[in-house]
Amino acid sequence: MKRWILLLLAVLLIPAFTGCSNTSPTNSEAKISKAEFDKLQNGMTYEQVVEIIGGECTLESESGDKGTELYTVMYGCDGEGDLGANVQLMFQGGKMESKTQLGLK
Repeated sequence: MKRWILLLLAVLLIPAFTGCSNTSPTNSEAKISKAEFDKLQNGMTYEQVVEIIGGECTLESESGDKGTELYTVMYGCDGEGDLGANVQLMFQGGKMESKTQLGLK
């Protein structure tokens, strides 16, 4: 039982720590405004999000097997606004599950 819990913790925590040092980011052209952020809705695909924001975000972490409902991907995007303004987007099973922002205007 203890091994199962440790394995589960490792699967959940390793992507969180390794995602911070991604050495091959995708094209990070998008700079999201508050108005664009407000248009993003849970259930959208990444392609729909890219269409709204006008560019790609940086892949920060991924876990699980591609094509499954548990495949989880985190993206980070620069934001318009205060210094350091940014957006974090989480997709699971190909659909956006959550969005957060800091400093958008």
